[in-house]
Amino acid sequence: MNKLILNFKSKDSKKIKNPKNFLGGKGANLSEMGRIGLPVPPGFTISTKVCELFYKDKKKLNSQIVSTIKKELKIIEKEVGKKFGDLKNPLLLSVRSGARVSMPGMMDTILNLGLNDKTVIALANKTSNMRFAKDSYRRFIQMYGNVVMGVEGYHFEELIENYKLTKGVLLDTDLDENDWASTATHLKVLALDPRKVIKYGSLVIGKGNRTVGPITGTTSSWGIVTGYTAGTPIIDPNVYSGSTVSPWVEVQDVRLVNSTYNDTTGEITYNLSDGSTATGYIYDTPHLYTLNINVSDTNLTVNEPSDYESGNNDNPDLYLSRGETYIFRNNATGHTLEISRTLGDINDAPVGLTNNGATYGTDLIFKVPQDANDTYWIYSNTSSGTHKSQLIITGAGGTGTTQSVYHPAVPLSTETPEKVGGIEAGTLASALDGNTFSKMFDLILFPTITPTLSNPYESFAKTNNNLYEIGDVINVDGLVTFNRGSILEPWNGDTLQNYRSGLPNAYEFYFYTGNTVSYTNYLYTIYTSNLTYNFTENGYSIIKGYQNWLAKIFYDPSTNQPLDNYGGNYLTPLASGTTESHFVIEGVYPIYATTYTGTFSTFPALSPGYTGFEGITSQTKQTLYSMITGNNIELILASEPNYTDRQKFWLPDPWLHDRPITKVELYDTSSNQWGTPNFLSMFTQTPDIINGLPYTQFEYNGTLRGFVKIRLKF
Repeated sequence: MNKLILNFKSKDSKKIKNPKNFLGGKGANLSEMGRIGLPVPPGFTISTKVCELFYKDKKKLNSQIVSTIKKELKIIEKEVGKKFGDLKNPLLLSVRSGARVSMPGMMDTILNLGLNDKTVIALANKTSNMRFAKDSYRRFIQMYGNVVMGVEGYHFEELIENYKLTKGVLLDTDLDENDWASTATHLKVLALDPRKVIKYGSLVIGKGNRTVGPITGTTSSWGIVTGYTAGTPIIDPNVYSGSTVSPWVEVQDVRLVNSTYNDTTGEITYNLSDGSTATGYIYDTPHLYTLNINVSDTNLTVNEPSDYESGNNDNPDLYLSRGETYIFRNNATGHTLEISRTLGDINDAPVGLTNNGATYGTDLIFKVPQDANDTYWIYSNTSSGTHKSQLIITGAGGTGTTQSVYHPAVPLSTETPEKVGGIEAGTLASALDGNTFSKMFDLILFPTITPTLSNPYESFAKTNNNLYEIGDVINVDGLVTFNRGSILEPWNGDTLQNYRSGLPNAYEFYFYTGNTVSYTNYLYTIYTSNLTYNFTENGYSIIKGYQNWLAKIFYDPSTNQPLDNYGGNYLTPLASGTTESHFVIEGVYPIYATTYTGTFSTFPALSPGYTGFEGITSQTKQTLYSMITGNNIELILASEPNYTDRQKFWLPDPWLHDRPITKVELYDTSSNQWGTPNFLSMFTQTPDIINGLPYTQFEYNGTLRGFVKIRLKF
């Protein structure tokens, strides 16, 4: 076994002698379930051997292992129809640790791996729920900071609690999407470098994604920050060990006792323990891009690699979000910095710009409107050409100023009271905020309709009888048919969109007796992608009771992504799996009777003893009936010519042992219905032998009578 990383559905797991030692408990169980066709999410297990190599190589992963992980990731991407890091349909992963032995409560988990500042917007667009996306992102940051960066979990919880206290709320559910976005920003700072959290005793200064301005007053009574006046650097020996930090440093969420905050002016006032007060200001903190214009070539260079998507920082595409504010700083003398819809035309500038055409040392500020175009240009015309980068605008809206944007007049935490078209009851106003009116009308008039999904199934039917006399030797024939299921479009008259599953790859057959499904008696396997297969077992000898033949079909994963009426993805393609069905035959002993060979509708209603028509026949084998479920068995007994040749029927003793006869009913020809009395006592029961098998003979002991129809109940 040379593989160090194993897909859940890999057949190589069969080759592992001790799967739990190699894959850990979770990995071994997932591998086994995936291998036998049970529905498990797509994924792979990094073996315990990789952990050993990691520590052996001084906590480094070699390039081969990294390459294998990337290959497995590509397999998952193909299977679910998503891409890791994609800005439209991102793949999110769960990373769970395991061990060779069970260690409850000791294992670490990271959820939502794949979220970042850009993919979180894609998740919000896919789910139409910005709060959910932002909350998921901050949860990922918390887990990553704790598990990977080693930051104690209480630091994150304290920060969130501080924020809730600042807003005057008690529950996480009281925080909206903007709160979680701000919190995620600060959690990220904490996860990467806990020292950037500026604490004063048990207090944390700041609010959301904000910056605290110069504070006036003295803080000497806190015993931590000493000699503090306006414009003086903050000294926090508990965090920075004597180093100084500018008072304009971005800090975390505020928890200030006895404080007031003016959300209009940004002024914050709070009382110190010595009776004095301190005041300061909290300002919005825009995103900052510093752009360097290189006159020697035609490059516009961004100083922070995390701020753009392209692999090189020369003229990169920059990603901006609607509703956010951005600062572009011109660091080149003699050249202007401009933003416009059309490259080179400053007069075609979008709204929301301040200082368009900024010169050296001047900031170009762009507050991106909610109805912004999808793309703009930022550029500088120089003697050597045009330095340019495209601005890619994400978020709600997206088709320019011709599209009016909906902004709810109610608080964003308000829920819709009832369903309106495609907008479900309980939808948050925040989920609708920023949508164009065109989209709002589509949501109302043309709600999203999901496809109807039918899972794959099979039928296994015997091609001849299901009842046989015990001891018969027959050829058992059956037809197995696989149905791939369907993806139907209810908005289009249930038109078939595609098949739900992939093609079959194997048919597996088993035999068992009785009512309980069993796989102990394996017959054989046929590997084929055909949708039908003819099963045959020649020379089979019938035994008593139920005999079952079971067919299990293994099918491939589907590549067919179900789509809603807007062409959006609904759920995911079906994973590989199995179906099964069986047919049953029963081995029985026959019933015998002195029956009339004609039909009951034509037999003569004559007096007993009449010899002009057919009379009592000899012992006649009847149609086969189930000895397990057979009931209401009808017999037409021939006319009695004398007291010697009486009406009789014979039942096999094995049948009576399991299911005794309880009633004999007589058909009333005058009323054309079955009579209610029980005539069982009118038949004398005596032992008999038929073909070497014990039977019980039931002989009529009443007065002579003609043709009758009786019904046996068990």
